[in-house]
Amino acid sequence: MNTLNPKQHTPQANQTATLVKDRMREFGLDYQLEERLLEVRLRHGRKLVVTLPADNPALAQKWLCRIPHSVAAINSVPSRYRVESRHRANTTVTRNEDAERFTFVISVEEIIVSLPKGRELALKQSLTMAQFEQAIDEIPRYEAAINSVPHYFRIRPTLPCDRWDKEDE
Repeated sequence: MNTLNPKQHTPQANQTATLVKDRMREFGLDYQLEERLLEVRLRHGRKLVVTLPADNPALAQKWLCRIPHSVAAINSVPSRYRVESRHRANTTVTRNEDAERFTFVISVEEIIVSLPKGRELALKQSLTMAQFEQAIDEIPRYEAAINSVPHYFRIRPTLPCDRWDKEDE
């Protein structure tokens, strides 16, 4: 009876693993590879996740060549910004009971920018108006950086269980 070991790698999987190992060494990036799922460690507690094509080494090579630009683009977004996949809205109104009239205090608790490719750029932080204006001025740069990352690259937070490999030259 001929049974296949589920942990046995196909020639394509071995070829992809070798390709990934060579590219990550060339790029100097920390990564983890499980079958075709490649995760690349980024700064600010983020990682880039991509499922490499199974039977198309040329396409996998093309995607791997785009990793350095995508890593640089995502790393350019400061840690106070999150890249998310959910959309929500929240508004709060406050009334000062001790005053004879309403006192309006404008504070911004969160800025959410909906992006293409099912992404969202969020800044969750209590901001003064000056900080809000500064954030509004800098958001287009970060929006452009995230939008430059191809749709097949997913941006996720790193997890405590992530174990990173780094190929030495």
